[in-house]
Amino acid sequence: MMTKEMMELYDYMVECEIATISELNLAINLCGNTIQTLNQVLYIKTGYRDLQQLLNEDDEEWPNK
Repeated sequence: MMTKEMMELYDYMVECEIATISELNLAINLCGNTIQTLNQVLYIKTGYRDLQQLLNEDDEEWPNK
């Protein structure tokens, strides 16, 4: 079962086309249904360690938000 944090990260990666549903499900099936698994996919695809780091970086790039 996914936590709220996991669902948010999963949905964000799919919506922003960071990873496909198939890629995420494969990673979960291979490595386990944990936030660490999703963060590993995020890191492999973007270089960011977690969603918060990615969102903070986006905020720094757009100071007029």
